[in-house]
Parts: sequence; structure tokens; C-alpha cells
Amino acid sequence: MAVGTIITCTGPEDLYRKAEDLLRHGIHTEFVARNTMKVVSVQSQNKVSKMNVADAKHALYIA
Repeated sequence: MAVGTIITCTGPEDLYRKAEDLLRHGIHTEFVARNTMKVVSVQSQNKVSKMNVADAKHALYIA
């Protein structure tokens, strides 16, 4: 996924679940509008495998 990609979800639960799933894969997002988020950064694969889930939850951003 490229930085700047806009992702639209069906509802708030889907949006939050998708943000968590992407974060586990090293893709950081920020919420930009109702049921919409934007990719703001992508980590390399070697850093993703070392990511701690507790640290990942702190990296969720809300605009």
C-alpha cells in the first residue's frame, strides 16, 4: 500500500479493525473522515516482525 492511499470502510467497527490489522503489518494510518482513513507510513518487513503489539496500539492516530 502506498502512502496517501485513502481507505473507506463500512462502519466504525470495520474502520478500527482494519486500522489494527494494517498496523500489525507495519502500515500506519490516520482517521480523516467518517469511516475513512489514510495511509501515512509503511514500515519495512524486518521491523514489522519485531513490532510489539502493545507498542502498536499506541501508534494508532486519530486526526
